[in-house]
Amino acid sequence: GHSRKKDWGPLLSQYFNMRQSFKAVLLFMDIRHPLKETDIDLISLCRKSEVPVIPVLTKSDKLSKNKIAKTVLQVSKDLGGIDAYAVSSKDGVGFKQLSKLIQSF
Repeated sequence: GHSRKKDWGPLLSQYFNMRQSFKAVLLFMDIRHPLKETDIDLISLCRKSEVPVIPVLTKSDKLSKNKIAKTVLQVSKDLGGIDAYAVSSKDGVGFKQLSKLIQSF
């Protein structure tokens, strides 16, 4: 339910504080509905904890190439220039790029 969502804020910040070893947080969002309120809460929590966020937009097979590019740019812009990545597990798009990125941390 909705009330449970509010509880994870303090829990997560405790978790971040305990786990100094975090390199980055992968934030998976449906490309058709990115940056929901809970995503934005998590992003600001990561920023407070100085943990880099990697926005990953899933289900990119549901959109045209043009719409994917637009959404990736928009999300990136909304997050102050953080690169966003579009992936699709259905057609395997984007995972090579993403795993390269993860290995670079």
